[in-house]
Amino acid sequence: MSDLNRILAATDFSEEAERASYRAALLAAERHAQLDLLHVVSKPSLDALRDLFRASPDVPDQLLENVPHALQQQADVLARKAGIEVTARVAVGHVLDEILLASVETDMLVVGAHGLNWPREAILGTTAERLLGKCKRPMLVVKRQAETAYERVLVAVDFSDYSLNALLQATWIAPNADITAVHAYEVPFEGQLRRASVDKASITNYRNEARMKAVDSLRNIARDFGGDRYRVAQTVEHGNASRVILAKEQLLDAELIVIGKHGRSVGEEWLVGSVTRHILAGSKCDVLVVQEGIERRSTVNAQVRPQ
Repeated sequence: MSDLNRILAATDFSEEAERASYRAALLAAERHAQLDLLHVVSKPSLDALRDLFRASPDVPDQLLENVPHALQQQADVLARKAGIEVTARVAVGHVLDEILLASVETDMLVVGAHGLNWPREAILGTTAERLLGKCKRPMLVVKRQAETAYERVLVAVDFSDYSLNALLQATWIAPNADITAVHAYEVPFEGQLRRASVDKASITNYRNEARMKAVDSLRNIARDFGGDRYRVAQTVEHGNASRVILAKEQLLDAELIVIGKHGRSVGEEWLVGSVTRHILAGSKCDVLVVQEGIERRSTVNAQVRPQ
């Protein structure tokens, strides 16, 4: 993502999606990147509408004809405000599939935390959460109204292969921000040790050893990530990773949390996956989820230039 040339913002015209699109526009302006604006018309929903209006078949067609105009208007506004190039494209199909297909061609996917279909999301999970399981690009989930570039960024570090990448991407997406790398540690089987009547002093010693190891590992990552390590504050705290990260978000008034999609905290990738989901659900600020990279395919879209 050091070459952030193209950003994809998926919109369903909800307020949350508009926030995400504007944040994407700010990022595109800051990184001199192109912004692609995508709206997907759900084919199952369109088919259901056609069935409902069999007596008036023109109604669904008129609705479909209005969508590109509305999307183009939004693209024009973003292009003017941010002074960037914006493309506007409407696709018809399954929403997740179309977004994932379009994301392959870009360097980052930007989505809102929620969309218009809240009752469905309450049952199946948000579109962002469902995209997370399949998207191969860095995915930015926007929650706050964007006003300026990110100034306070929190990076969750678990010492997996994703940790260094998360720190790098934090410096790329927020080149002028104050960055804090945070690691939460726990003593393996501490609860069992207590139940086994292991004395408190021994457990405290185990904690201290775990903390020292974590501090050394965090220093090594800050040293090796290749950026200006002096602008990265480092903090190591004992406790559950989700609770530590969310508490640190409030303490620092963070505007962005950067976290890996996978990891190996206490040796189990599913745990970090759970942490990521808890952060997405519980955070008040935006969340950038680090993904694996895949080859990009080039496509041609009509460009909307700043006016």
